[in-house]
Amino acid sequence: MPDRFRITKAWAQRFAAEKISVPMLLRRAGLPANLFEQEKIYVTTAQVFAIWRTVAEMSSDPGFGLRLGTELRFERSHPVSIAGVCSRTFGDALQRLARYKQLTCPEEIRVHRKAQEASVEFFFIEAKEAQPDIMVDLGLSWILCVGRRGSDGEITPLRFGRSASSSASMTTVASGTAAMATRTGSSTSTVSCGCVSPVSTTFPSR
Repeated sequence: MPDRFRITKAWAQRFAAEKISVPMLLRRAGLPANLFEQEKIYVTTAQVFAIWRTVAEMSSDPGFGLRLGTELRFERSHPVSIAGVCSRTFGDALQRLARYKQLTCPEEIRVHRKAQEASVEFFFIEAKEAQPDIMVDLGLSWILCVGRRGSDGEITPLRFGRSASSSASMTTVASGTAAMATRTGSSTSTVSCGCVSPVSTTFPSR
């Protein structure tokens, strides 16, 4: 798969709603000033990282990524998020999200199950550097939001934290782990986050 992500103008709209100057964001990230004016917007992994790294620098809120990943208005949710919410169980939702990533971009959501728990690893295939922490926060809050909406609030975080890898040269240096249900806290990724719920948690009326 080519190193290409398709993003939408909704990104710019959301940044503007959060009082982040889009022209300044693009300038500081080293991206074209007309990026969000294009009919179809494609960016590389490095450019996605640059956008989110700059967003983190421009925001004074340390929890900005966690908050940004939570979309309360269902009609504004991404179609894959809606598909996740409409899954039969939390485990099925994770698999749908993972399948979507596999088919559409050079990013993988690796779901590892152990008994009634699952760990979820975000891995950027073409990354040459560690992803910004804000992207790990964003991924965690996105999956948690899907789980909570689908289960009517039954998905509850166990903990949240990060652990840095001691080796920046590791092959997994560019991945971030949003560990849904891991209790060991172990990870070969640069960053790890955690929350817990049985993967068999049923989503009502599915």
